[in-house]
Amino acid sequence: MNQPANVIEIAKKDFAVIEFNLTPESVTDMIKKYDGLELIPGDKDSYKEIHTVYMKFKKARTKTDKRRRELGTEARNFVSTVNSKAKDLIEPLAPYEQKFKEMLDEEDQREANIEIERQAQLDYLMTDLQSKCELGLNYNRSAKDIQVDLDKLQNIKITDEFQEREPDALDMLTDGIVKTGEALAARILFENEQARQEQIRKENEAAAKKLADEKAEFAKKQAEAEKVRKKEKAAEDKKAAEKAQKLRFKEDKIKKDAAALRKKEKEIEAQEQAQKLMEYRQSLIPEALIMDESFEKAKEADLKAAEKLRKAKLAKDKKRAKLIVADQKIIETVSNDFLTFVSEIHTPYLQTPEAIELHAKFKEGLKDVVAVFKVGGIEL
Repeated sequence: MNQPANVIEIAKKDFAVIEFNLTPESVTDMIKKYDGLELIPGDKDSYKEIHTVYMKFKKARTKTDKRRRELGTEARNFVSTVNSKAKDLIEPLAPYEQKFKEMLDEEDQREANIEIERQAQLDYLMTDLQSKCELGLNYNRSAKDIQVDLDKLQNIKITDEFQEREPDALDMLTDGIVKTGEALAARILFENEQARQEQIRKENEAAAKKLADEKAEFAKKQAEAEKVRKKEKAAEDKKAAEKAQKLRFKEDKIKKDAAALRKKEKEIEAQEQAQKLMEYRQSLIPEALIMDESFEKAKEADLKAAEKLRKAKLAKDKKRAKLIVADQKIIETVSNDFLTFVSEIHTPYLQTPEAIELHAKFKEGLKDVVAVFKVGGIEL
């Protein structure tokens, strides 16, 4: 019998028939027959019956398992033979298979690289276009620069170099033109507002500088006025102090002159009294010589007259002393008022009620001083 060229003959002895003592039908019959069997506790016959059935099932299993192992050995031998035959057939083909596979892989890789380069070029074109579309949207870009960016976008032409991405490129360019135009409008408004705010800031700075200059000028004038005021006050304080010093000197002189006057008056009165007594006695000497017997009487009368004159002079001295003491108190009061007036002067102008009142007292007091001095025969 002729065999086809693609058929390899394997001897029958190499094949194993898969045959078991059990069949599916016999297994089903065994299960149906013994399925309802139950062991009765304490019943030996029931125990033996169950044991017999158990051994039947066990023997069926062990015989089948033994046959399985026998068939497995036969099958492994068959598989080994098949593998060996297949290897003899495949081994010469393997180098050629690998060769043609490498050719195909190389061609696939070449086409893949071409596609990768094409996609990379398209990615570059899209990225470049996106960068140009977003350039005018960058933060803090001037309106002038954004206008230049917008002009460049409007001059871009989408050609077939974008290939299948041409619709996406057109959408990106259109969107970029719209957004750049919006950014330009917003930037123009912003820069106009910035210019307005800058103008306001400059005007405010100018106004603040003017105000500061005016304040500085006012402060300078105030300082100069304060300097003049202090200078005038110092001059007036010095003048007042000099006047007070002169008044104290004059007061001391008045006190000394009053004391000298009282002393002089006492000396003059004593001299006048002694002179009058001497004259009186001398006038009595001739009469004493003529009228010796009445000498004692005359002497007694003279002593009485002298005593009367002494008492009258003493009364006059007391009256004059009281007058001088009263005058001295007036002078001291006026002097103290004046010193108080001078010490309370704090400004070059005497406009307060207290200063006016003290000034009036001083003027009235001077009148009293002048009157006292005139009574004492002293010219001021």
